[in-house]
Amino acid sequence: MDAYLTAVKDILVVVTPIVVAFISYRSSKKTQKDIKLEAERIAKEKEAETRQILDKIGAELESQKQLLTWQNSIPQTNEYTSLMEVKRFGNVSALPRLCQDINALLNSAPSVEALVELNQMLNRIELPTDDEELYPHEVPIILNYKMMRNTVSAYICNMSPDKFGQGAGSSAKS
Repeated sequence: MDAYLTAVKDILVVVTPIVVAFISYRSSKKTQKDIKLEAERIAKEKEAETRQILDKIGAELESQKQLLTWQNSIPQTNEYTSLMEVKRFGNVSALPRLCQDINALLNSAPSVEALVELNQMLNRIELPTDDEELYPHEVPIILNYKMMRNTVSAYICNMSPDKFGQGAGSSAKS
């Protein structure tokens, strides 16, 4: 009997690790569906990484394109400012924003004193006159400015005609 028990014990000692290994192999073995899902997940991750890299490259190219456009416009701006006086360029280029600000001021119902003071300040702005050479882009800007000046004068006349006649706007350079 001892020999029989020893034989069973030896068989169990040999077979048990084989059975455990086989069971763990079967339980950890990936099915074809699992392998396919993992491959798709890896492919999506790689595609997302590639897309992110391409987006970065596209943003960098757009940035370089804008920088190049800006660098190409500098010589044209410098040439324009060298052709005309710097003061003239500054005065004319600032007029659109000034007109917008004054229109906003007029919409807020300012006092007559504020309008008279505004008109006096506007009289101090030096602009190219009609007898000087005008550049094509200056014409609509100056025309808009003159229309805005007329609007300011009309506001002053409508609010207080006696103050307007005393010299605040009578020497306007239109």
